[in-house]
Amino acid sequence: MTRFAVVGPSYPFRGGIAQHTTLLCHALARRHPVTLYSFLRQYPRWLFPGRTDRDVSDRPLTFPGARRCLSFHDPLSWLRVGREIRRSGCDVLVLPWWVTFWAAHDLLLLGAARGRNRPRVLFLCHNVLEHEPGRVKALLTRLVLRRGDAFVVHARTEEERLREIVGEERPVLRAFLPPSFPRERTGDGRLPPELGTPADGETVLLFFGFVRPYKGLDVLLRALPAVLARRPVTLWIVGEFWRDRDRYDALLAERGLERHVRIVDRYVTDGEAAACFGRATAVVQPYRSATGSGILPVAFDRGVPIVASKVGSLSDIVEDGVTGRLVPPEDPAALAEAILATVLPEENARLREGVRAAADRWSWSRLADRLEEFVAGL
Repeated sequence: MTRFAVVGPSYPFRGGIAQHTTLLCHALARRHPVTLYSFLRQYPRWLFPGRTDRDVSDRPLTFPGARRCLSFHDPLSWLRVGREIRRSGCDVLVLPWWVTFWAAHDLLLLGAARGRNRPRVLFLCHNVLEHEPGRVKALLTRLVLRRGDAFVVHARTEEERLREIVGEERPVLRAFLPPSFPRERTGDGRLPPELGTPADGETVLLFFGFVRPYKGLDVLLRALPAVLARRPVTLWIVGEFWRDRDRYDALLAERGLERHVRIVDRYVTDGEAAACFGRATAVVQPYRSATGSGILPVAFDRGVPIVASKVGSLSDIVEDGVTGRLVPPEDPAALAEAILATVLPEENARLREGVRAAADRWSWSRLADRLEEFVAGL
């Protein structure tokens, strides 16, 4: 039996990192003692561009006994937790890594946790480098990650980036993300009211998640007229616009797409998200770059084919012609052709069979099995 300490966001904070941290704790706790050290306060208001960082789900995901004790503005809280972890005698400290905002905090915690019989440090790298990199961020990433004993990444390209930082000797597990709101927890849910009631047989394309430049929504909007010229579809954009909403509204107006697009510009509940995936004909991810993707496993869990750019983990997970379609990034013409091929009824049914056959690869129990084996070998 391995004793785990996990440090990361959880309820009442929202977002994929918080959900994955909490679900990981649940998966590990079925077999091992787990202590979750979570946040009392997360980001300063000026740094978080969304409306709120709190989870508003009607059935929020929690972890019993989670310790809400860390604050971004209280360095001493990180020192206290580091000392407590050292004294607890735990075997493995799991630290999610996704943005360099937490670099100084992690360094404080790791420094306090050092000493005789310290735990092994396992970094769960959602992003090795941020989507908006820079020299200072790269330096901070190097300072923190070189203090890890072992690592989990979600894509082949991420492992390559990590090796450039920590070298070839340290153990790395490549494991894809399981779904952040699996069916057994959320059921089918209800669609956001902004989407109305889709007509029977309506072809729905789903673009889901925070709208940020690297996700390529503008590429999808440029591809949509070519799709509509040959087949009626409705595009659902479900996710909060952190900035530049006017830019996308201008693209819609310029191409006369307003009546074909429905927008839910907010963070939706887990039940609403589940309903969106359950009703979608295809999920579209026209990303310019990608590390891990929390969208893909949810689509797989709901049996929905994916049309995605051939970048990062998207090209590792989506099997072209089996579970979806892969296209070059920033290529609206290729994206339109892939969408048209994917939504054809017979082809869509065939791809759904491929998705269902592959879905079991990304369960939480499977990830726990792999982590258990990985940790045992450290």
